[in-house]
Amino acid sequence: MKVLIFTSQFVHGAAERLGHELAIDLNRSGIHADLMSLYTDAYPGAAVAADDAVKRGTPTVHFLGLKPHPSPFALAGGITRLNRLIRREGYDIVETSSSTPGLIATWATIGTNARHVVGVHFSFDNNSHVTLSTRLFTWSVRLHAPRTAFYAVSNSARCAWEDYSHIPKNKIAVIFNCIQDRFFHATSNRRQLCKELGISTRSRLILCAGRIATYKQQNNIIDAVAPICEAMDIVVLFAGEADADVPGSKAMLATMIDTVANRGLTNRFLFLGYRTDLHALMASCDLFVHPSAKEAFGLVLAEALAAGLPIVSTDIDGTREVLEDTDSTMVPANDVNALQTGIIETILRTPERLSVMKALGQARASLFRQRNRTLRMLDLFKAP
Repeated sequence: MKVLIFTSQFVHGAAERLGHELAIDLNRSGIHADLMSLYTDAYPGAAVAADDAVKRGTPTVHFLGLKPHPSPFALAGGITRLNRLIRREGYDIVETSSSTPGLIATWATIGTNARHVVGVHFSFDNNSHVTLSTRLFTWSVRLHAPRTAFYAVSNSARCAWEDYSHIPKNKIAVIFNCIQDRFFHATSNRRQLCKELGISTRSRLILCAGRIATYKQQNNIIDAVAPICEAMDIVVLFAGEADADVPGSKAMLATMIDTVANRGLTNRFLFLGYRTDLHALMASCDLFVHPSAKEAFGLVLAEALAAGLPIVSTDIDGTREVLEDTDSTMVPANDVNALQTGIIETILRTPERLSVMKALGQARASLFRQRNRTLRMLDLFKAP
C-alpha cells in the first residue's frame, strides 16, 4: 500500500499536524506514506516542517504549488498535476482533511487506482459553511461518494456531516484525533516561563490555546476573568494566532488586545502568539480554559488532559465527547457568568480533588494516542 497525505500546509492547525504525524507513524508501521502541501515550500515554516518529516521517516514531501484561496483556473491546474503525480507514484490512498485539498483530490483520483479518504474535522452546518468552495467540495465528494471513504473526528461531527452532505451515517467512520506523546510526558518549566513573561511564580496561570477565532469566543475569557484577576492573582496566557480563514477573527483579536489595554490589565492578559512548546506551557499552568461555541473535537482539550491540566470548557457536542468521565468543569456556551463561576470553582478545588481530576483526565487521554488513530486509519484504508 502506498499512501499520500494531502493537507493545506504542515505548520499550523490541528488537522494539518495530524496529517503530518500520521504520515510519520504509517512509515514506522511499514506503510509507505508521503506528504503533500497544497502550497509551495515558500509558505512560512513549510521547508522546516518538510525537513522534519523526512528526518522522521517520511520518504517524500511534495508541494502542489498553489497559493492560498486559489482561483478556479489554479484549482484545475492543481487537479491535473495531482492526477499525474498519483499515476506516476502509484498511490493507492489519498487522504485529505480540509475542503480545498479534498476538492482537488476528489477529481484528481478519477481514472486512477487511488481511493480518496475524506476526513471530516469540522461540524459542518448550513449557517457557517456556505462559501462557494465548501459547497463545491461537498457536491464533488457526494457525487463521487461510492468510491470515497469518509471518517469524522467525533460522533457529533459525523452526525453533522450526514445532515450537511446527505451521506448516510453508516458510511462515515468515527476516528478520534490523537495527541503527540510529548503531552503525556510534559514537565513544568514554570519558573523559566514566568521569568520569560515577567510575572510572579505565585500567580495563578490560566492558559487558553489554539487558533483565535470568532466561534471559539476567546474574548469571553477577558470578560469573565477581568473582574477577579487582581483579587485571585490570575494571569491569563493566550497561545495562538488569529485564524485568517475565519471571518472576523483578526478583528476580534485586535479588540481583545485593545480591551485589555483600556482596562489597564496588560500585565494580567498576555498574548503569546503561536508557540511550539504548548506541552510545556500546559504543564506549567494551573488551569486550561476553552470557551468555544463550536467544536468537532477539541484537540487542545485532549492535550490538556494528557498534560494533567484541570479544564473549564463549554458544554458542546465535540468537547463533551473528549471530556467524558474526566470531572472537568463544563459550562453553557456564551455565558460569561457561568464561565467565571466555573473558573473560580475549579481554581478553589482541594489538592485531593485536583489529583483525582488529573488521573481521570490522563486515563481519558490515553484513548487518544497516536497508535490508536493510526491503526483505525489503516483499517479504513484497507476496507473494501
